[in-house]
Amino acid sequence: GAQYGLQRYASSVLDRTLVAMRGWADIAVGKQYFWLWGVAEIYDVSITPRNGVDRQYGLPPGYSIAIRHLYLHNLRLGWNGGPALRFADVDIRGLRLRLPEWRWAITVARDAKGKRLYAPTLRSMGFSALSFDLDMRVRFPHAYSRPDIDLTSRAKSLGKLHLNCALDVPRSAIRNPSRIAVRRCQVDYQDLGLVRRFEAQMAQDNHLSVTALRSAISAQIGRDAERVRWPPLNTQAVQEFIREPDRTLRLKMTPTRPLPLSRMTHGTWRGLPAYLGLTAQAPLTPE
Repeated sequence: GAQYGLQRYASSVLDRTLVAMRGWADIAVGKQYFWLWGVAEIYDVSITPRNGVDRQYGLPPGYSIAIRHLYLHNLRLGWNGGPALRFADVDIRGLRLRLPEWRWAITVARDAKGKRLYAPTLRSMGFSALSFDLDMRVRFPHAYSRPDIDLTSRAKSLGKLHLNCALDVPRSAIRNPSRIAVRRCQVDYQDLGLVRRFEAQMAQDNHLSVTALRSAISAQIGRDAERVRWPPLNTQAVQEFIREPDRTLRLKMTPTRPLPLSRMTHGTWRGLPAYLGLTAQAPLTPE
């Protein structure tokens, strides 16, 4: 009876949550199970952005994200004015992102003669979609409105990403996720083949050697960093990663005040690194 009651209650909460999210996405789920021992399993999730969210990120109409299996476990309760969740582990298996065919060319650098060097797209490199798994722990050290997220993602033969972020999540975020604000964020990226494939394709497309391409990109990073007044040590860290992509690159963002996603800039200006509190370092060696 308790198991049946939990399943009914949790399913109704999930259904209400999905309805509340319809302002920015249509989310459909397949099978869903909620167990008395503190485990939730959801299968066959489809997320379709809507109401301009897709256009904001250059996604084609009807674009959807697929998740084969979402597994919530290792729940730990504490006391914050009453029983409250302290942290939980979330495993996401079979996350699939289709890659749209972008129609515009991106200039990454210029060669010694000033000629534009265009970047290949993942599509042109032979990828139609990216599939990977995520392992995530969500902590609530203060309250549900200020979670700390620690996430690791690995795509075989491509790359490994580790992300740790502290966020501000107002109640209104369920209807408008752009109101989520970043308090701090750190990203470690270790290349497992994607950067080298990107370099090889770009060098071929632009009729350069990989060494010449790396020099051109490194020089462009130096020019851009000087234009936006980014401190030299940060610039050098990114340039080191370009020269030796087997090293792990670490980027940190520590804005002076919580920065809502709706205010994240898509352009550049001189004060951008300071606005984001952006730093970089590449002292790490591959695991």
